[in-house]
This record gives sequence, C-alpha cells and structure tokens, in this order.
Amino acid sequence: MATIKLKYRPSSVKGKDGTLYFQIIHLRQVRQIYTGLHISDAEWDAELAAIIMPSDTDSARTRYLSSVNETLTKWRAKLSAVISRFDESGVPYKMQDVVSAYNTPNSVVGLVSFTRKLIVDMRKIGKKSTVKRFGVTLNSLLRYTDGNEVEWNDVTSTFILGYEEYLAKRGLCRNSTSFYMRNLRAIVNRAIEMDFEISCNPFKHVYTGVDKTVKMAVTIDVIRMIRDIDLARHPYSTLPEKCLCLHSIPEVCHLSTSPSSKKVICTMA
Repeated sequence: MATIKLKYRPSSVKGKDGTLYFQIIHLRQVRQIYTGLHISDAEWDAELAAIIMPSDTDSARTRYLSSVNETLTKWRAKLSAVISRFDESGVPYKMQDVVSAYNTPNSVVGLVSFTRKLIVDMRKIGKKSTVKRFGVTLNSLLRYTDGNEVEWNDVTSTFILGYEEYLAKRGLCRNSTSFYMRNLRAIVNRAIEMDFEISCNPFKHVYTGVDKTVKMAVTIDVIRMIRDIDLARHPYSTLPEKCLCLHSIPEVCHLSTSPSSKKVICTMA
C-alpha cells in the first residue's frame, strides 16, 4: 500500500509563497505530484503537515486558504482511490503508474482538455488573472486548431512554431505573440510537472521575450506650430483643445494665467 503525504516547499525567493505537493511512497520509490497551489511559510504547520491560518489573516486570504484546503482534500481522495484500484487489482505497480493514472483521467487526452481542466482548477482557488490569461490563450489556440484537440505527442517545436507564425499572419506584433507563447509555455510546464509526456523544449524556436515599445512623440517644431496658432477667429472653441494639447507636454511647455487679462500664457521650456 502506497502512502500519501502533503508536503510544503518554501520558495527560494524571499517573501514569495511556497508550493504544496503530494509525496507518494511505495516499495521505497518516492514520487511527487505538483498541485499548483501556493501558501506562505506562516500558513504551513510542518508538524501537523497542514495549512493553518495566522491570527492576522484577512477575510479574502481566509477564503483562499479554505478553498485550497477543500481542493487538496478532493485531490487527496482522488489519489487514494487511484492507489486503491491498483492495490485491489493484485498486479504489481510502480509509482509512475500511479502518477500517470492520477494525471490522466478519461476527460484529459491532450493540451486543449488539459487547459480547460487547469482553468477550472485555477478558478476554484481564486486565480482570476491566471484564468483570464489561460482562457484567452485557449480561445486563440482553438482558432488555430479549428477547435480540435492537440494530442501530447503533437506538442512539438514545429507545432509551436506554426502557432506563432499563425499569430504573426493575423497582424500581431512580437510582444503580442510572445504573450501567447509565454502563457502556453506556462500551461505546458504544468503538464510536464504532472508527468505528461511532452517533447523536450518545444518553445526553443519561438520568441518569448518582451521588446521595448517605441514611444511616439511629436517634434519640437510641431509643438511650436501649435503654440503659434492664431486663435483670434475662434477664441473659445479652439482654446481648450490647444491648451490640452500643450499641457500634455509639461517638459517643453508651461501654461499660466495672466492676472490682469485672464489670458492663458504659453512659454516654451
């Protein structure tokens, strides 16, 4: 009979939440199942091997920790059921068999179904931003695959490169395609952590960085031209627009009001 223990690994980055995972031991074989759930050092009791709630925990964090506890209870029960099936079969098994059976329910057959399940899991624990990013990425991926599933053995560098090319042809800039590549890489990395068999480094040929954006700005000559516009014919209809335009460039233009004439005075820096 395999044993299951809930473990906590502190983050190597100071102040960042650590990771919860299940440790399974059977016939001196030890395997870990990553949960994707995170808590702080103060929220973990090593002796009890359980989540605790410090006295200064606010209501939002309390809800989150309660949700994490509920999720872990369900996943632990599921893992226990998998082990029980192997034990009852009477056939010798290895830890890899348990991990594979746990991570591969009938509903998860590839990248698309895995992402859907991941989104559901992230929504349960309140990861709203992650749910949004993964959802946008999934919708884009489904457009690329015409709504079809992507089997794990098809998640190759060629497939990922083709997806990037598809995004580029739709007019997306490098930063935008990189956004989808980074999200998809995060999804694939979670699948790898759960021992799904995926091609080695499928993202090696695509861009996942962030380019510096080119800032658009008018020249000083254009600013002077705006300053020198004759407002005599339309003193009230155009003055606000001119003032707003010049006021948005405080480094080169200073606006002030003359106390005597109540006119707006523009001086160039």
